[in-house]
Amino acid sequence: MIAVLDFVDGLLLCLPGLYFFSTFPISVCFCLKVVREYERAVIFRLGRLIGGGAKGPGIFFVLPCIESYAKVDLRTVSFNVPPQEVCFLINFINY
Repeated sequence: MIAVLDFVDGLLLCLPGLYFFSTFPISVCFCLKVVREYERAVIFRLGRLIGGGAKGPGIFFVLPCIESYAKVDLRTVSFNVPPQEVCFLINFINY
């Protein structure tokens, strides 16, 4: 049973590589991703997080059909919060 699972895992990892090399000129546009200085990319292989942390900044490689990625923005975001009513215990409303 374990040998069958190892074969399936190997097949799932080798087929996208063969597909990539057979369609190299076209697939380069889809496999190489760029992450800006203030972003990081979290890569998932078959839906599970790959070890080694987030990639970036720079160029990284994603296997087609096997890996997906999500960009995470590291910039600080600020919001303007409007004033709200505060009701104290003595029913005094303060703005």
